[in-house]
Amino acid sequence: MFQGKSNWRDNALKFTERYLKEGLKDRAITRDLSWGISVPIEGYENKKIYVWIEAVLGYYTASKEWGIKNKKDWEKFWGDKVKAYYVHGKDNIPFHTLILPALLLGLGNLHLPDSIISSEYLTIEGKKLSTSNNWAIWVPYMLERYHPDSIRYYLLIKDRKKGILISPGRNLSIVIMGNYLGLMEISLIGPWFLPKNILLLEFPKQK
Repeated sequence: MFQGKSNWRDNALKFTERYLKEGLKDRAITRDLSWGISVPIEGYENKKIYVWIEAVLGYYTASKEWGIKNKKDWEKFWGDKVKAYYVHGKDNIPFHTLILPALLLGLGNLHLPDSIISSEYLTIEGKKLSTSNNWAIWVPYMLERYHPDSIRYYLLIKDRKKGILISPGRNLSIVIMGNYLGLMEISLIGPWFLPKNILLLEFPKQK
């Protein structure tokens, strides 16, 4: 399924290929929890569906529920005439490249992912984020200072293939360069992100 997928990120291709070469192993899809989606089988009343099984299937079930409630054609989202893009973090690659396709095939050969746009790990000054080591930029801190849309915009346009570099507290000039954002050391805002403090984040120099 994934071979020849030029529209899958390299990390998604390599991660998925490694899983397949090592051999897919049985994986528990339930948890012993008091909350969550119950297993609809007699004798398993105390079991809940593992979140990353039901979460990716939510793409399908949410579209179906929306279509039924609004009397719309939801099945067209899962036909051959669509392009399906899945944007997610590196940790979620196997759930989108292995588990989701398996679930969709099991439901009846539904449309499989066309583009897998998976990021690398978020880093600060070259080191991976770690909440346990207090090496992180905390969400409340960011929201107190920056508009949520400016944060979303930065995370979307940054080069997610190589990891996201964040340098908090930089006092850099604000420059908007359209498609040339990655060519020089600048900080960036979108022109529409002005209700709160502007988000100043450093772009690394091009080598």
